[in-house]
Amino acid sequence: MPAFFKPRRRRGPAGPNKNEQKVLRRSSAERDARSAGALKDRFPTVSAISLQFKFITPQQEVYEEGGRKISATDPADFSAPCPGRCGGERGSFDLTEEMKTAIDSGKERVEGRLICQETMNISTVGACDFRLEWKGTITYVAE
Repeated sequence: MPAFFKPRRRRGPAGPNKNEQKVLRRSSAERDARSAGALKDRFPTVSAISLQFKFITPQQEVYEEGGRKISATDPADFSAPCPGRCGGERGSFDLTEEMKTAIDSGKERVEGRLICQETMNISTVGACDFRLEWKGTITYVAE
């Protein structure tokens, strides 16, 4: 057999590629958001929630500011994707527990700070370290 001839490598069963995995994660996130139920179904005493986000880079610079208003008929989705080096698909900030605690205790204003601990990409071990500073205003149903 000639030296330039290389035998074909046999590959194992083909799994989903990176794009298919990304599509599956996104559809899973959308499905979770829809299945979360409307705000009035999960928290009947709340009529609206206003959230203000400020994303801060590891170098302590403001990367992006934004907000979201959740009305009674909107899905009760209290998460924000991370705009950092983790790619945003894997890294996200989930405010569900903080909001649930605030609503259960009857607070009208709540704020907090979270740090993304997702790795920058699959081959590295360093964390993304983007920070989210958020404020929320909860409007309750008038009795």
